Amino acid sequence: MATRGSNLEKNPFKKAMESGYTVSGQISQFVDDTLNANQGVDTRIADLYTIYKPINIGINKAIIGHNASFNQRTAETTDIETFEAGIPAEVKIWWKKLTAVYDEGTTKYNTLWAGGNTSFYKKSRQSNIDRMSTLVTAIGADASLAALKTIVENYLATYKSLVAAQTSDKTSVQTGKSDIDIARDAATNGLWYVYSGLLMVYLPEVSKALAYFPMELIYKAAKIREYRLLVPMASSRKICSRKWKTGDKIEMVNNRDVDLEIGLTADSSVLPTTWYTLAANSTANVIPADLGATTNKFVIVKNIDLITTGDITFTLFEA
Repeated sequence: MATRGSNLEKNPFKKAMESGYTVSGQISQFVDDTLNANQGVDTRIADLYTIYKPINIGINKAIIGHNASFNQRTAETTDIETFEAGIPAEVKIWWKKLTAVYDEGTTKYNTLWAGGNTSFYKKSRQSNIDRMSTLVTAIGADASLAALKTIVENYLATYKSLVAAQTSDKTSVQTGKSDIDIARDAATNGLWYVYSGLLMVYLPEVSKALAYFPMELIYKAAKIREYRLLVPMASSRKICSRKWKTGDKIEMVNNRDVDLEIGLTADSSVLPTTWYTLAANSTANVIPADLGATTNKFVIVKNIDLITTGDITFTLFEA
């Protein structure tokens, strides 16, 4: 029976598999390939391959699906931001069509255009949609504005469609126990099962069992944590937290055409007082002190751009 504090119950592959989805897929595929190549050595290895093959297929299928979903969400975000950038110009067209029928300042004009041009944008997406819907409703059966009503209705339908698509993508990119996390847990346990089975094959030369695993990658991955985050325009988000140690290193990749600010704070609800600028489409290798005081554990990413959503990959190499 393992005593308190024993490592006997710990899965040595767990930290490596949790370091990042890409790494977990690489480790799993290496084991699958090696088992496959050595099936003829012993029937027990062939049995292990038969058991592990569907597990490997499951994790790599989940990783492909996750990446596709994330990229699709990014694409939908780009589409909607491009669309929203054109709202001011579109609203000016509506305004011209309205004032061609009702002069500015009249009661009818004020009823339809309360709040001015900017009331149709510069707010939340739902608020923008609600304002456009209100205009359609207010026009009602006014024949003199029938053409304007049709234009706004069509524009509103496109806007709603883009928002719905992005919302669907957000739902599919899970942050909790999603399909990819379940598949990775299964693969992690599968690696431990394979290792235990190989020990039976290679007793007493148990070191030979390690040849079935990419040990260098596993050792490195056990000290790596990879995070990816979308940062909406004009907002800040927490990407991770860490009690920093001497020797910690960080790689930051800005995946989009917008500058991002990264800083450290002791309270995730309070913005950092100093920031590190990560230029658009750039990669930076830094130490925690470059981002702020290392007594602060929360990493915050800020996007001050008013049009484009940011996308950052943050990789921590633990000391």
